[in-house]
Amino acid sequence: MAGMAEEIPTNSQINHRERNILCRVRGHWFRVAEVILTIIGVMRFLQTEWHRHERDRNGWEIERQEMKGRIAKLEGMTRKLDSSNSSLKKYVNMLEKALKERDNQVKALKAGGSSAANASKEKESSPGGRPKQQRKS
Repeated sequence: MAGMAEEIPTNSQINHRERNILCRVRGHWFRVAEVILTIIGVMRFLQTEWHRHERDRNGWEIERQEMKGRIAKLEGMTRKLDSSNSSLKKYVNMLEKALKERDNQVKALKAGGSSAANASKEKESSPGGRPKQQRKS
């Protein structure tokens, strides 16, 4: 923007698409180009901006629904894995308990000899007098 010392132009000198606006800043006159806005241009601009906004909003809604579905899926997987984890912990605890009992029986057999073996055989026999079948391990 250059300082201006010339006269103010008349209406015939101003282009009808672009109007030169004179501004006085600190005692100097400057010419500022301004596009003349028409109602049609403003309406077209507002319409395009509104359509862009609606398109963006629709995209956000789609993304939001996808995220809700993904969250629900992940929460379901988490619940499923938590229940699976707790059942596996119960199973591990049961196996640890059975292992400890078996270790105690082995220790008792080593320490007590045949009397402990007879006691364990009596425990294994059923009320009908018939001994239970032993599993091979």
